[in-house]
Formats: sequence, C-alpha cells, structure tokens
Amino acid sequence: MNRLEQREVLVKIFDSLKLKVTEGLKLKDSGYSHLQNYLFFTTYPVFNFAESIIILCNNKKYSSAKVLLRSLVEAHINILYHQLEDIELKLALSAKGQFDEKIKKVKQLKLLIDKYPNLYKGESGTLFDKKELERMEVHANIQREAILKGNPNLNPLLKDPDLFRKTVICDEASLKDIEPGYFQRMYRIQYAYLSPVAHLDIQGLDYFVSSGNNGTNEFVDEEADSMVLTTTIEISCALVKDLFEHKVFKGDMFPEIAQLIEPLKNY
Repeated sequence: MNRLEQREVLVKIFDSLKLKVTEGLKLKDSGYSHLQNYLFFTTYPVFNFAESIIILCNNKKYSSAKVLLRSLVEAHINILYHQLEDIELKLALSAKGQFDEKIKKVKQLKLLIDKYPNLYKGESGTLFDKKELERMEVHANIQREAILKGNPNLNPLLKDPDLFRKTVICDEASLKDIEPGYFQRMYRIQYAYLSPVAHLDIQGLDYFVSSGNNGTNEFVDEEADSMVLTTTIEISCALVKDLFEHKVFKGDMFPEIAQLIEPLKNY
C-alpha cells in the first residue's frame, strides 16, 4: 500500500468515527456531572477542528492546518488536565477564569470607547454600546459570584496554571499507557514549535518561504502531512476514549478506535 492509499484509509476510518461521534452527541443525558458536561461540549469543536485540518491538508494548505493543530494540542492538554485530581475545583477555577477574562475585556473596551468615542456609531446592542457592555459586565459578575458561592473552597484570587504547568501536572500523574514526558514533549515540539505560524510573526513567515540555491526565494506551503494528520486523529481518538471512560457515551467502544491503531502507526 502506497502513501496515498494509507492516507485514504486513515481518513476513511476517521470519517466513520466522526459520524458515530456526531450521532452520540444527540444523546445528551440531563444528569451529566460537571466533568461529563465539559467533555460533551468539548467534543463537537474538537472534531470540527479535526475535520477542518483534514480538509486543509487535502488542499495542501499545511501551514494553515498547523495553526488549527496547535489549538487541538492545547485542547488535548486541557482535557487531560481536567480529568486529574480535584476535578471539581479545576473545572470551577477554569470557569471562573473565563468570567474573569470577560470582565477584563469589557473594562478594556470601556476604556477604549472613552479614549476614542468615534468608535461608537450609535448602534445599540453592539460591543461599542456602553449599555451593552454594562449588561455584559453585570452578567459576567453574577456568573462569577455563582461559581464562587458554589465552591466555597475556591480562592477568588486563584488563577488557572498556564498551559506548560498543566503539562507538568499531567506528566507527574503517570497516566496509564502514556509514556513519561509525553505532555511536555507535545508542548515543546508541537504547541511551542507551531507558535510562529499561528502568530504569523517574522519567524512564522519562514513557513511560507523557501530559499533556492541561486539565492532566489520561492513561496511554499511546507508539507508535514504525516505529523499533522496522525496527531489530529490521535487527539480525536483520545477524546473518544475519555467519553466512554466517563460514561458520556455508553455501550461498546466504537470499533474505529481499534481500526486506527495500525494505520496510524504505519503512516
């Protein structure tokens, strides 16, 4: 089987897996725990990104695919981190952090409007409408206070650890079937390495330029199909396993998970 045929097998099995995941997401249980809800609501965007990455690779837009892959790597680390000890506290802290960030952004927008009043065009309900910003800030504060009230042990000043610290925590947990240093390697080699192309800074421009022997430059889209495709599918499979482990999906594991093992290893 040649490279193209191997790739077609991988994508075909992944497409089958995606269809089953999509059907599974129609069966939400109203009695889900906070962790189950977190995993449930994470699944659609993860598979959405994964499908988009495959579409980009099909069209040889590998650098753009890497930007989405970087987001998937971040999601993968967060998903595993939230399944470790003190699950409720970690989820509450992350939820509080989201509202902390919303409040911060609203205040920044208010300051921006004060400095540049011309930005407000008289359209009510927009992000440049102070009444709308007030409503958003009040709502975010109410939600933040509800989280603190429901989690009395949560320090209001406590913040989520940064992503690298989460990789250290995940590696120190010595998770079954995951080699030592897996998460920190993923952070250094995939998340941090792909940072320039995601930010499209000066270093990121190198992803799109190749220097020829005669001193000329040529615009390219550096191919990394194998790494991008296999990592994308592996992250998707890991999430499916989590869905079954935590009873978000019930019944037998989708057979596609086992079917993907050898093609992923050989691609």
